[in-house]
Parts: sequence; C-alpha cells; structure tokens
Amino acid sequence: LILKAIPGLDQARIMRPAYAIEYDAIQATQLHHTLETKIIENLYFAGQVNGTSGYEEAAAQGMIAGINVALKLHEKESFIPKRHEAYAGVLIDDIVTRGVDEPYRLFTSRAEHRLQLREDNAFERLSHYAVKMGLLDESFYKKEERRLTKLHNTISKLNNQRAKFKERSYSLLHLLKMPEHDLEKVEELYGEKILKKRSLLDISYIEASVKYEGYIKIQKQHVERFKNLSKIKIPMDIDYDEIDGISHEARQKLIRYRPATLAEALDIPGITPATINTMSIYLTLSQRKRNTGMKEKINPQGEMDNV
Repeated sequence: LILKAIPGLDQARIMRPAYAIEYDAIQATQLHHTLETKIIENLYFAGQVNGTSGYEEAAAQGMIAGINVALKLHEKESFIPKRHEAYAGVLIDDIVTRGVDEPYRLFTSRAEHRLQLREDNAFERLSHYAVKMGLLDESFYKKEERRLTKLHNTISKLNNQRAKFKERSYSLLHLLKMPEHDLEKVEELYGEKILKKRSLLDISYIEASVKYEGYIKIQKQHVERFKNLSKIKIPMDIDYDEIDGISHEARQKLIRYRPATLAEALDIPGITPATINTMSIYLTLSQRKRNTGMKEKINPQGEMDNV
C-alpha cells in the first residue's frame, strides 16, 4: 500500500524484497585486542565479520586494526585503547573477551567509565597516542595543551573565588556543583566572566569536570586498582587443568576465551576475584619454579584483596 501511494508507482509489484543482509561471522574471542587472530599470525579482522552491526563499529575496528598492522610492520608497540580511554576500547574489549551472541552495537551504557568518555576531553584522553604515532601536528598539540592548562587553572581558581546565593557565601566551585547552576549562572552571581575567551567545548569541559568530580574520582580509583592486573600476562600455552582451586565452570571459560592478562580474565562473565587470586598465585609460583628449576606441584591457596 505504501509503495502504491507513491506517484508513478501505483502499478508497481514487489517481486522480492531487496534489503536483507546475511553474513558469516567468526568467533571474536579468537582475536587479540589488536584484532589480530590468535590462531593465524599477521591476519587481522575488522567489522561485521567480528559479529558487530553498524558502520561506526566497523570503522572503529578498521582504524584500530589498520594502526596495529602498521605498528607491527615497523616492529613497534601495539595500540590497544583501554576501556576508560575510548569507546573503541570498550567495543573491542567487549567482543574479544565476552564474545558476541547477536549483532553487537556500541551503546554508551556498555561503558562503565562513560563519564570520562566525553567529547570535550578527547584531546586529554588520546592526544599522547597520536603524538607518539606521529599523527598530530606539533603546533596544534602545543596549542591544545595551552588551552587545557588554562581550563585546569580556571577550575582551580573557582575554589578561591566566592559569591552569594540565597544570602549565603559559597565558593564558585561549590556553586557550580549545584544542579541548578551552570557556568553562566555562576558568572551572573559572581558579577563578571570567569573565563573570557572560551568555546562551548571549554564550557562543557569545566562544567563536567566540576559537577561529576566525585564520580570521576571513584572511576579513576577503579581504573588504578586494575592497572596491576593488566600488567600480569597469562602465557598463551598455559594449561588451566594444572591449576588447582578454580571451579570447573571458570576453567572452561578461561580455556574458551584464552585471556592475555589477569585484567582480561576478570572481565569474563562468571570469573570471580577469588579465581583471579588463585591464578595470580599460580603464575607467580610458576615463574619462581622456572627461575629456580623446582619441580614441586603447585597448589595455590589464598584470597585476593582490593579487587
């Protein structure tokens, strides 16, 4: 009926629907975070073949895979954005460590550190990678660094300047944290512009940094807590059957996903901090065994703190 309502198509007949997409997908858990396959070296996959849906997801993967191909050709360190650094990092970590049961779309709700993944702080999060890879003009980088320093200094000054609100004196920082106030309202209470030359991006950065300060601090503490786990590598040839003290379910998942670090292992659904603690002890004792030549059976015990 819709088709016949279009002028000139009233006699048209639909013989076969033209838009129907079917595609094969690999198991994304067979990929490293660089998007290189674990089975075939130097083979990279990006896009719908990894089980994702959408042009943006495919473009992000293509960019990360392409960068890592170039870096590997030049024998340089891989580029793997973290979950708290970029949405591309969230996307790749999700599909590589958790797998894909249905076409994957990247929603903001998937990012546990989304308060840090804002448009206004993209330079602060990612520019050091761009500089390291020679992708950012030095003059532009220095200009943006000066702008960022100015914004940080402005936020610091807010704590030393005061204004009245409802007959009480508050620091401008305190006033800006109030839900009912934006930067413009705080400047109105203060009686003058706090930052004279500024863009909408500058205003967004200041307001977000101040209003979400407490939440962002908690998220950063969470990130720091797991940095040490990211440093502990898991050998690709590890025999999980040798590790006493982990459940059969956890063992199966570890064998299936083959995480590269303890942080990746903890990100697997169903893997508990206790399992990570057991693996940490096992890896430590295994390294000691290799260093000393001991051959006793390793039987890790204990509990993991601060996870």
